[in-house]
Amino acid sequence: MTEEPGEWTDVTGEWEALAPAMAGSGPYHTAWWGRAVASVFGGEFRVWRHRDLHVPILSGGRLAARGFASGHVGYGGVLAPDRRVPLAQQLTVVTRLARHLALPCERLVTTPDPAARAGAEPGADTPGLTERATCLITLPADETALWAGYRAGDVRTEVRRAGQGGVTARLLGSDEDLAPLLDLVHRAQRRVGAAYRTPPELIAAIRRRDDESWFGVVAENDGGPVAFGFFLVSAGSCVYLVSGWDGITPNAGALVVHTGLTEAIRRGCRTVDLGYSHQASLMRFKRKFGAELRPYSTWADAGSQETDQEYERDNVAHQ
Repeated sequence: MTEEPGEWTDVTGEWEALAPAMAGSGPYHTAWWGRAVASVFGGEFRVWRHRDLHVPILSGGRLAARGFASGHVGYGGVLAPDRRVPLAQQLTVVTRLARHLALPCERLVTTPDPAARAGAEPGADTPGLTERATCLITLPADETALWAGYRAGDVRTEVRRAGQGGVTARLLGSDEDLAPLLDLVHRAQRRVGAAYRTPPELIAAIRRRDDESWFGVVAENDGGPVAFGFFLVSAGSCVYLVSGWDGITPNAGALVVHTGLTEAIRRGCRTVDLGYSHQASLMRFKRKFGAELRPYSTWADAGSQETDQEYERDNVAHQ
């Protein structure tokens, strides 16, 4: 490791307690999620701190074979208590961490800003930087307000029609067989042309946690599963990790999402992140539930040559 201005400290052992206090932190930033990803894909989950800035990373393994990723499966980025870290500063900090570790940053995925609009900070002049937008829902206080707030009544109609067609929804059991449910997920991933297939071991690793960090929703028709969703929960934030659908049963997907949002409210969540999709039709589907587009960025280390003096100037200004 190389010398850095100031001091980098490994705070992995403290992260379970520190993470909930970080502005914008969610399930993807937790120690349990990082360990689960490392157990399935290989590598090591660590969290590094410089002053009040914290960077959760995964180094090595299949997802970061040559270096490290901050945002492996899900978001990463630079986090601080009580404030959002600007994108420019995140790029600076991650570049400096790469030099400290003598490892390239293969992937940075920032946390969506619920106050920002997509396109507000495209960063077109930064090599390797891409802006995307996720579908983020700010949850109302109760289920009645959730139902009333769906746009144009489309969701209400689809949920009612699902019930009229005999489709029901329930929460996933802690000992339930995952195989038919992940088959739905993989079939859906094939239909949309996704190269990625969710490893069954990843869902199994999270489900072994006997706490409130996850829940699943199963939609059934004639006794068999026709749609499935798996959600992660942490510190009032919920993310929709994976979804599956048989591609046949009408309105089952809408019933799964509605049931998931309802359960998130019951668990005291303030937001649900339905995620990004390359397919415009899926983004339209998610937005029907009241989701707003919120930007996040992905970046790969472009080998910035900024000096230590510039690093000190940029970071001290934010303290």
